[in-house]
Amino acid sequence: VEAWQWGLPVVATTIGAEGIRGRDGEDLLLADTSEALASAVRRVLREPCLADKLGAAGRRQVEQHYDWAAEYAAWDAVYETRRAESVPAALVAG
Repeated sequence: VEAWQWGLPVVATTIGAEGIRGRDGEDLLLADTSEALASAVRRVLREPCLADKLGAAGRRQVEQHYDWAAEYAAWDAVYETRRAESVPAALVAG
């Protein structure tokens, strides 16, 4: 995700990309063997348009799904809802 933040193309294994929103061939290249990893890296190095496409798509992923300010705002809303649910009505009414 940090490489995406900088607009860099990403080549990863399926396990390495587990838990992020990347899509093979759109935001990153996935390869699970040493031969496939080497081939994917060579492809990114030899195809600047592909490298640019992957980097830009990854950057969009960060902006849409991994922006810390948006994530914190979402967590603030969760905590506020839980706090409001757990405060006895008598205390709220004052």
